[in-house]
Amino acid sequence: GVIDKSVYSLKVTVDGKVVATQSVTITNVNDGAAGAPGTPGTDGRSVTNIEQKYRLTNSSDVPTQDWNDTGWLVSLPTMTSTNKYLWSITRTTFNLAPLIQDIVEQKAVYGDKGERGKQIFKSSYESVPHNSGHYWSDLSPAPSIDNPPKIGDTVITPSGNILQIDTVNVGGGGGGGTFGVGDVLGNIKGPTGNDGVAGKDGVG
Repeated sequence: GVIDKSVYSLKVTVDGKVVATQSVTITNVNDGAAGAPGTPGTDGRSVTNIEQKYRLTNSSDVPTQDWNDTGWLVSLPTMTSTNKYLWSITRTTFNLAPLIQDIVEQKAVYGDKGERGKQIFKSSYESVPHNSGHYWSDLSPAPSIDNPPKIGDTVITPSGNILQIDTVNVGGGGGGGTFGVGDVLGNIKGPTGNDGVAGKDGVG
């Protein structure tokens, strides 16, 4: 082994002549003595408890009430079209100060009801194209103030004509209002077929 430092030399000879030399120095390096142990670190901060409450609001503004406010509920409330914003407050408790952390988050938003799709009405009255004086009471299913006929709805008359509502007026008519229609778009009965083959003469 190498105690302190050693030098190794190499000579390359060809036909008794030295054509190359090289030397390598190897030094023994001793590690220093181990240092004294460092000061122990402080204990880490750990979670001891997590709780959650909920509340509903009619606004998208983040609630500012604290954990103890009675508006925060332990049970999950039912959302409505009025109180459509659901919030949570999560309280995390730690073993070291600061002991409590409260975080408020939006959890869900109640979706608004979509508009009614296009509707098809049967009319008991032979609606006249380009006339706006037809009564709601002539239509089936029966419209109402809360569910009136709408522009774009379809009306089918007793003769099978198909018309589209182009005006709607609330009040002043049977059943809650009046409506108007545009051109005849077609007829559900289709065209008249060809005459059939004449039957045979009866037996006298």
